[in-house]
Amino acid sequence: MKSPLAIALLLAAFAEACRREDDSGARARAEKLLLERQIAGLTTLVAAAEGKTLVKSSQLLIGADEATVQGLIAATLPQERVVGERYRLRLERAEVQFRASQGLVILRGRASSAAAPDTFVDVTLQGGLDEVAVRQGSGTLVGRIAVDHLQVERAAAAGAEGPALRALAEGFGRERLDALSELMPPVEIPIRLEESISFENFEEGPVSALSGKLPVRASVARVLALAGRLWIVLDVGAGPWRSSPRATP
Repeated sequence: MKSPLAIALLLAAFAEACRREDDSGARARAEKLLLERQIAGLTTLVAAAEGKTLVKSSQLLIGADEATVQGLIAATLPQERVVGERYRLRLERAEVQFRASQGLVILRGRASSAAAPDTFVDVTLQGGLDEVAVRQGSGTLVGRIAVDHLQVERAAAAGAEGPALRALAEGFGRERLDALSELMPPVEIPIRLEESISFENFEEGPVSALSGKLPVRASVARVLALAGRLWIVLDVGAGPWRSSPRATP
């Protein structure tokens, strides 16, 4: 008959093996999700290229490389967020990859307990750029980071794993990914799209024109991540022309 100590050690070893299996399973699911998105994205790109609809003559193409976008995100760090009113998340580093039709954003930081800030674990958040759009009123391009995988590095920051650290790792690991996505800082690409073109009244020889304004409309049609660059395809339109009222003499 085994002693209580031996049984406790066996249960601890079994729990550790299950935890490692859960961690590896979570990583495998995240990799599977990324590969599925890449396959779907590449399939769409091939179909668009074959149909000659990848970029139309009426569209505008804007590109930004990995270093530029990574620098834009890094410039907003470090940032601290409160998660679920129980945890404090501090994001410190960012990494960006644009490969095989998918934009991958990796954020690394530290999660601590709001009640016990000395208890903390290292965390890695993985996601991609989502909802890239032209911000009305400023004409800038802005996107959000959608988190689809959370990796908690247990005991990475606190040495031996105790009950408090284990509870923090397990509790934070159960946080909803959509809630974490809402806490991510927006990504602003420093490109300004003019929303109108103004003309002053002029008369030069036989050519004359009244003062007016030509509105310009731009919206994001497609976002591509290829060969280390993020490509944004814009639908662009103009008009109708708006004449300025004549000045009263």
